[in-house]
Amino acid sequence: MLPYFQKLEDQEDETGPWIGKGGPIALLNAGLHNPNPTSAAFIAACRELGYPQTDDFNGPQMEGTGWHHVNIRDGKRWSAREGYLLPALTRPNVTLSSSSQTTRLLFEGSRCVGVEYNQTGNLQTARADREVLVCAGAMESPKLLLLSGIGNPAHLREFDIPVVAALPGVGENFHNHILTGLIQTTARPVPPGNLNLSEAALFYKSDPAQSGPDIQIAFVHVPFDIIVGQQNPNSVSILPGVVRPTSRGWVRLASGDPLDKPLVNPNYLGTEDDTRRLVDAVKQSREIFATRAFAEWVTGEVLPGPGVASDAQLREFVRQRADSYHHQVGSCKMGTDEQAVVDPSLQVRGVERLRVVDASVMPVVPSGNCHAGILMIAEKCADLIKVSDGL
Repeated sequence: MLPYFQKLEDQEDETGPWIGKGGPIALLNAGLHNPNPTSAAFIAACRELGYPQTDDFNGPQMEGTGWHHVNIRDGKRWSAREGYLLPALTRPNVTLSSSSQTTRLLFEGSRCVGVEYNQTGNLQTARADREVLVCAGAMESPKLLLLSGIGNPAHLREFDIPVVAALPGVGENFHNHILTGLIQTTARPVPPGNLNLSEAALFYKSDPAQSGPDIQIAFVHVPFDIIVGQQNPNSVSILPGVVRPTSRGWVRLASGDPLDKPLVNPNYLGTEDDTRRLVDAVKQSREIFATRAFAEWVTGEVLPGPGVASDAQLREFVRQRADSYHHQVGSCKMGTDEQAVVDPSLQVRGVERLRVVDASVMPVVPSGNCHAGILMIAEKCADLIKVSDGL
């Protein structure tokens, strides 16, 4: 995977031989661009507690505290739109269809030959000479497969959808990073952000047996909760999160109408292990706020507040205040077992000329944020397509 990460990156700082230069996606070190002083206090607080500092979370040492590398150029978010889509629109073989929603995949037997889509109320079709790539994300990709007859036959029968391929794993294994937030008021107004609101973080293992960091402690120099923030505008937040969750949910059809939203059960904190680790991360966040490094800034906790102290109270707090990282993955997972939806070349099992290329194919969510990983999957898939076409 490393060559594909390197291919997509244009990283400004030299943190090691693994970085990429000259790629389509801008990558800045937040610590080099007038970072917020409270973000620097957070890193100092983590160091005070004995955590190592790391120069690049994407390098060999993810564990520790440090500055985020962020996708920003000229003060603006630099996404796949800027890096890939807009330059590609100048090509004669690329068409962008706006205000369009795919309603189903078209098949001739087991071969995918195109897509049907709704554009401002009118049904249209697009035929594929070679392949169809589904890149709709961990909620919409399984929905589209199900609408097209690919999934658990029992679920498809509920909506009289003919079975094209019996794949019981479609929509299963859905999961996500999960976090909550602590807010402390500050002794003085916090300077506004420069690049973004999340400049620094801490990654660590709750258990040495973990394959990688399973806890991320993020810091933002604004109040995490908008309602609490209205009453406490001068405040900062620490966001403890479980980034190697064991809970699994699902995505299913609400009806046979392609324009209906899917049913989504994220099943956050569905295991005792996830709940316990999030409670422990809240405790660790309180220790960070209690350091000397934060003494000149913070004045008192307003979320969860001093009234939430016992383990039972903390468990109730995280269950009430657990929130999404918006890093949903897994619902069309890659693999070779019976629950796998795509094979190691991202081709949907049981049909021809159809691949899924997005976060839904990740069997397990990575410890870090998913944007770079999703772009890496797309870059890798481009080469897989070239190989299958003999290019």
